[in-house]
Parts: sequence; structure tokens; C-alpha cells
Amino acid sequence: MGELFEIKEKEERLILVGVAVNDGDDTAESLDELEELAKTAGAVTVAKIIQNRESVHPGTYIGKGKIEEVRELFTELDATGVICDDELSPAQLKIWKMPCKRK
Repeated sequence: MGELFEIKEKEERLILVGVAVNDGDDTAESLDELEELAKTAGAVTVAKIIQNRESVHPGTYIGKGKIEEVRELFTELDATGVICDDELSPAQLKIWKMPCKRK
């Protein structure tokens, strides 16, 4: 008789990223809403990152230092994906196709 294998779906583990461009910005609430949407889809939010900037970086969405922080968290928290709170341009999307080292 054949061997039985248990098949489990891998849990989606997400990092949510947003940019606050002014003091009255509702970025935190927007990420909370995004977290609820992810939860409804069966994903777990493992971190939320908000960067305060004067404007969204046209080439990378967030600054390079913050990108490195997200990369480190991605590995440390065993994340499977990153969701940004805004629609990204093709140039911004290119930077987010990041190779991350796994443990």
C-alpha cells in the first residue's frame, strides 16, 4: 500500500507598507483596512511599515533605507509577500521584485 502524505497550504505571511505624506494622513487606518482584506483572503499580517515622507519616492515608493528594513523583516519574519498601500509604477514594481535570503 502507498504512503500517505499530509498536504498543507502554506500560510501567506504579509508585510504591509504605506507612505504618509502629511501629518493628517490616514495611512495607519488604510493599512488596518488592508490588513482586514488580507485576513479575509486567508493571509496573516506579520508587520506594518509606514514611512513619513514629503512625497512618495518616484523610483522606489519608499526610501532605500526603508527598503532594506523591509528586506530584513521579510527574512526575519518568514514573510511570503509585501503589499503596498498605493498602486506602484512599473519602475517602483521593479525594485519590489527583491530577492530575499531565507533562513
